[in-house]
Amino acid sequence: EIKEGKTTITYEPKTKNPAQLIYSRGSGYPYTPNKTAFVDIIDGRIVDEENHIDVAVDPEKIDDYVFVFSFDDYSGYESFSPLASAEVLSSAELPVIPPFTISDDPDDKGDYNLVKWGQPTVFLTNSNYVNDKKTKLLVSYDYKTNSNYKVRNIYFKVFDLAGNEIDYINEFYPDNKIIVHLPKDADKEQSLTFEMSFKCNKPLGDDYILTQTIVFDEQQRSLIPGRVNLKNENLSEYNYYVYKKNYTSSEYRLSKKIAGTERELSDNIRNEVTSFYIVKNFDADKKLFLFSPAFSILDNVRTNLYLSEDEKTKKTYEDEIAKYTASKDTLETEAELANADDAIKHYTDQLAELNENPILQKANSMMNYTKRIKYLHQIRQHTVRSFEYMMIKSNGKAHFTQTPVLVLDKPESTGNLYTEYLEDWGTQFFMPWSNWFSRRMLPTLIASLLFGCMVFIMINKAKKGHDLYVRPIAGIQEIDNAIGRATEMGKPILFVPGTSSIGDVATLAGLAILSKVAKKAAEYDTKILVPCKDYLVLPIAQEIVKEAHYEAGRPDTFDKGSVFFITEAQFAFVAGVNGIMIREKTATNFYMGMFWAEALLLTETGSSTGAIQIAGTDAVTQIPFFITTCDYTLIGEELYAASAYMAREPKQLGTLKAVDYLKLLILVFIIGGTILSTTHLTFLINSFPEK
Repeated sequence: EIKEGKTTITYEPKTKNPAQLIYSRGSGYPYTPNKTAFVDIIDGRIVDEENHIDVAVDPEKIDDYVFVFSFDDYSGYESFSPLASAEVLSSAELPVIPPFTISDDPDDKGDYNLVKWGQPTVFLTNSNYVNDKKTKLLVSYDYKTNSNYKVRNIYFKVFDLAGNEIDYINEFYPDNKIIVHLPKDADKEQSLTFEMSFKCNKPLGDDYILTQTIVFDEQQRSLIPGRVNLKNENLSEYNYYVYKKNYTSSEYRLSKKIAGTERELSDNIRNEVTSFYIVKNFDADKKLFLFSPAFSILDNVRTNLYLSEDEKTKKTYEDEIAKYTASKDTLETEAELANADDAIKHYTDQLAELNENPILQKANSMMNYTKRIKYLHQIRQHTVRSFEYMMIKSNGKAHFTQTPVLVLDKPESTGNLYTEYLEDWGTQFFMPWSNWFSRRMLPTLIASLLFGCMVFIMINKAKKGHDLYVRPIAGIQEIDNAIGRATEMGKPILFVPGTSSIGDVATLAGLAILSKVAKKAAEYDTKILVPCKDYLVLPIAQEIVKEAHYEAGRPDTFDKGSVFFITEAQFAFVAGVNGIMIREKTATNFYMGMFWAEALLLTETGSSTGAIQIAGTDAVTQIPFFITTCDYTLIGEELYAASAYMAREPKQLGTLKAVDYLKLLILVFIIGGTILSTTHLTFLINSFPEK
């Protein structure tokens, strides 16, 4: 229409949107909401009073309906998914969720709840031939279980395309790979079918068999694992969704989406660092940080760090109630009276919560401030770390099953002191508890006690004069000869106590050897040079050399300047030491301690000057260079044994012998376990933790 120069456009839709709302869900912020949902059709209607939904649906004519997802934002904008028709399924076609349990991890510090379900699964991951004739096929696999089932054996039956069994493998020690032996005339591009079963600490049943086929892929020219089936169910088609809801929350959050082959989830339950926000604001004029001492214990229970502030809050509520009660005499309209009644009810409820809540009553009865805050903090920790759980198994295409919330028949014996205030705690909500002892560390504890006993026995034997045999170490035996050579030539000895700090064990071992070398040099009146890279090593090395001269009865020959600091820079230190070797023409060089990339630079220079060189280190990467360029090398633990070997001091000698016997015991276990495992007796291996 055109009226007085103005244009008015009128649009009347020919059809109205016939869609009717049957399910609604608000935002899940800040937690991920459920990825699945269902509605019940009762007496031909879908009713949800909370969301004002009341829709008639005829289940007998479900094919006449189409369904659409709609998303809208707070601005009123809305988008729609494509239309989808309904798929009619029977309950037998829905996925089956095995029973699941929740338990505290028995070997942690109170950080994890264990969600466990189902029986073990095994599946092939890769394959390739390991010989030119292609008669040996290396197949990699993985298996998943939980602490309810400990896998002892995994059995693999291999069938060819015709269904003939061509190999049988008993994995008595699962190491995630098997060798399949194929007949010489077998088609190397044919599919192979695997039937896989378990032997566990609990019976699984004879029909518990997983099947998987590896199929030849033309592009990759190799056998590729296909889907894994358990009782005609494709495990890779479904995922598990573990949901949890906090005691103080009304929202379920997605803990984790898990593959269909998994059987356990370690759900991390974090500890709260603080129970309230410390800094709320900053007053720039007064230069003060402002904070609120109020904090929440439960979702609807708040209190204050200071009991006096709680009393002020109660007084404020009482004053508000009295104010609104008195104002009712002056109000005229029904709306004003209704607002006054609402305010009176609100403050009355708040006051009743402060006066009647059993947690606050007990806390406020504590006169000791520290005990009160500790009690309230414990209550809050229990509430924010307690969760209820449910699981969903879904293929992402509306084939899903949802479990009820897990509820125990009786409360767990968790030592919870607050069950009297929280009625459903212990039957429905789960929280992790810190444990005093980790069973995974039991072998370590036994070995430590055994080692301690050995050390005690060996030290006592050494003190009583028993001759404890120590294997001769060539590098140590040659120390006297090396020092004697330097004395005969009238040239100094160079001793480098490593290039690491005093906190390194190898440095301490090197300084122990320095004590013996310096004493022998003092006896021969031979000059010893000790360059240091670490400033803390310097005074210790000076004191060691000084003490060695006193023990040798030659205090007058000690030169404090013979032990000196060069620099902490790695290669600058090397340049300085190399210069000393060339200028002083040292006859014997010792390298004892921790070394890095500078090792070869040092020993190459010493080798070029014709000096005798004896090295010792536990740096695995530098040992080859020392062996190549030095006359003698103390390898690894020989560096630590050297001081005991030279001094024959009872404590060092006894500890060294105890270490040798413990290594012998470990070696016996390794050999025994290997022999037993070769005969398929795995009880020794299985008696130790897996990790």
